[in-house]
Amino acid sequence: MRRHGLELEAGYRLPHRSKLSLNYAREKIQRENAATEATREDRYTLKYRLQPWQPLQARLELGWANRGADTYRWDQSWFARRDSALINITPDNQRFSNHPLLSQYHLANREQWRYKLSLNYLPAPRWNLNLNLQGREDDYDKSALGVTDSRFQSLQLSAAYSPGERLQLSIHAGLERQRSRQGSRAFRGGQEKNAFAVTPPLPQASDPGRDWWLDSRDDSLVLGGQLRWQPGERLELELDYQWIDTGSEQDFSPVAAADLNPASLPAVDTRLHQFDAGGIWHWREAVSLRLHYRYYRYQSSDWTWRDVQPDTMDKVLSFGQRNPNENLHYMGLSVLYRWH
Repeated sequence: MRRHGLELEAGYRLPHRSKLSLNYAREKIQRENAATEATREDRYTLKYRLQPWQPLQARLELGWANRGADTYRWDQSWFARRDSALINITPDNQRFSNHPLLSQYHLANREQWRYKLSLNYLPAPRWNLNLNLQGREDDYDKSALGVTDSRFQSLQLSAAYSPGERLQLSIHAGLERQRSRQGSRAFRGGQEKNAFAVTPPLPQASDPGRDWWLDSRDDSLVLGGQLRWQPGERLELELDYQWIDTGSEQDFSPVAAADLNPASLPAVDTRLHQFDAGGIWHWREAVSLRLHYRYYRYQSSDWTWRDVQPDTMDKVLSFGQRNPNENLHYMGLSVLYRWH
C-alpha cells in the first residue's frame, strides 16, 4: 500500500483574540489485491478560535470530506484466494465471494460531514470547566448494499478543582451515540448464483426482494471522579471511581421475500463499576511503601455467550462460555526502591 498526501492551511487573525483558518488536505491511497486500486479523498476544515473574555476559550470546527474510488472490482477477493486451476473451471458469472452490489465501506465512495465544539471556562482561579461536543455523519452514496450511512455523536464534560498543590479534585461525564444502517441480499449458490440475470424468473442473487437491512444503535455513558491528596510530606493518597454503562441494539427491517423472516437480535447491555484507593508512604529517601485496593464489578448480557456448553457446537469440544458476572476485590502491597 502506498499513501500520498498534501495539506494546505491559511489563517486570519480577528478581534477579541480570535482566529479563522481554512485547511485543505488531499490523500491518495494505492492498494494491491484490493477491490479498488486507489482511493482519493479531499477534506476541507473550517476552524474558528476565539476568547471573548479572559476566562473563556472556545474552538469550533466544521469539516466536509469526499472520498472517491476507482472502479469497484467486486471479484478481486475471489481471484486472490484461489489458484488458476479452480478459476479456469468456474463460470464467469460465479466468480465472486460477496454479492457484486456489496461494497466494503473503507473502499467505497463516501461523503462525510463533521463538527467539533470545545469550551474551556475558568470561573475562578482554582476551577477548570471543559465541554467537548463532536459529531460525524457518513453517507456512502454509491453503495447499494453494505454500510450505506452512519452517524456518531459525543458529549464530554469535566470539572476540576485544585485548592492547592496538595489537593486536586475532578469529575467527568461522557455520552456517546452511534447509529448505522447496512444491508445485504440472501441467496443460494449453484444455479441460483448468476447475479447478472435480469429476465424473469429472477435468480435469487438478482432479486432485490431478498434484500435485508439492519439498523444498529450503540450508546454508552461514562461517569467518574478522581481525588489526589497529600496530607503530609511523606504521605500521598488517591481515590478513583469509574462507572460505564453501554447498550447495543440491532433491528432487522421487514423483508419482501416470503421465505425470509429475520428476527431482531436481542439487546446487549454491559455495566462496569471500578473503584481504586491507594496511598504511598515515603518511608525513607529511596524507599516507599504503596498500598492499593481495587473493587471491580462487571456484568454483561451478550446473547452470543448465553449458556454455551462444551458440546454446543457439533463435533467440537470447548470449555463453554457464559456471560461475565465478575465481582473482584484486590489488595496489593508493594515496596518501591529508587536508585540515585
